[in-house]
Amino acid sequence: MAILAECPVCHRQQKVSNKNCAGCGLSLDKFKRSGKVKYLVSIRDKDGKQIRKSVGRFKNLEATSIKDANKAEAAVKTQKEEKRPLFNLAPGADVTFEHLAKWYRATDELAKLKSANRIEIILTHFCAVHGGLLVNDVNLDHLNNYRKKRLADGSSARTVDYEVSVIKTMVTRAFYYDKIDGRALKPFKVFKPLLGVGDNARDRMFTCGQYLDLIEAAPRHLKAIIVTAYHTGMRKGEILKLTWPMIDRKRAMIRLPKGFTKNKEARRVPINHHVAAVLESLPRQIAHDYVFTYRGRNLTDRFGRAFKSTCEKAGIAYGRDADGGVVFHDFRRTCKTNLLNAGVDKSFRDLIIGHSLSGMDAFYLNNPPDDQLTERMARFTAWIDGQLEKARVLKTVMKKRVS
Repeated sequence: MAILAECPVCHRQQKVSNKNCAGCGLSLDKFKRSGKVKYLVSIRDKDGKQIRKSVGRFKNLEATSIKDANKAEAAVKTQKEEKRPLFNLAPGADVTFEHLAKWYRATDELAKLKSANRIEIILTHFCAVHGGLLVNDVNLDHLNNYRKKRLADGSSARTVDYEVSVIKTMVTRAFYYDKIDGRALKPFKVFKPLLGVGDNARDRMFTCGQYLDLIEAAPRHLKAIIVTAYHTGMRKGEILKLTWPMIDRKRAMIRLPKGFTKNKEARRVPINHHVAAVLESLPRQIAHDYVFTYRGRNLTDRFGRAFKSTCEKAGIAYGRDADGGVVFHDFRRTCKTNLLNAGVDKSFRDLIIGHSLSGMDAFYLNNPPDDQLTERMARFTAWIDGQLEKARVLKTVMKKRVS
């Protein structure tokens, strides 16, 4: 049994007593003092086969500490004398990213995610670069090299930041399940994304004129969705999955049950006369309770193309990458900004849109009466009706000038 030193340049493993590397001649003593030389424990098993393990693979021991190397050697001697399995290694000492990805793909929590297909692609990309790397050996250089490669492949900074965050989530979950050692999390904790908070935030909104153009260009089934999104700020998924039992016409309220929304919390959305009118015009289906349908079927699979073609017909650029392009999610920003301009206070803006309350508002204003929400919606409606009327007058004047 012996302790070996690994040269940080040529990686030759040799006697720990060597002052200079037997391979490249590097001064090992100098690099030992700076903590750049890793140590290994070498021992022969009962069959005479030599086994070498890095000290860093042992739980709570540092690979570059000679004191920890002596501890590891003493522990292995005890294990051999007591005829126990050699090397009390840290969890996941032999787990590579390829093995970890295989485990993560099989977990129930991944299967429940809507982004499971995208995560599968990200795991494939990462394993193509670092699949054979031991998870406990990952460091900042590995993550930086992966980022450089993905950027060179043409991926955006936002995409690469998201991919690294997915791998970080996988490593974190593996640590919670004792699949790997906690040290594997260290490089992910200190790895800085390219984009800061808000750097990639969209600022695109629908003007009143564009909203009127969309209403004019949209087919009947899509018009109802656009009106609902513009006046309530509901998410696309919430609108498309909305069912008739969630609509309280008597109190002019949409009641989204717990687990239905993105944050899984129940929510009430007040509706104004615009939304009430389109809901009143929609037929109810016998086969299901979905509110928004096309030819009797739910719109989930057809909505994207329909909205894109409507934007093009209305003369509005569509898509995140288009110059000045819009996406459906921009209705949420538009609605919340309009609520602000109408004088609705922040807490009620958050409640209507579905953003979590912060500070003491989360305790005192989490469940206001229906009439308070209705009053704020009435204030917003009075303001937006005035803005829409101005936009209609302007459109009429412009048409007369053109003609």
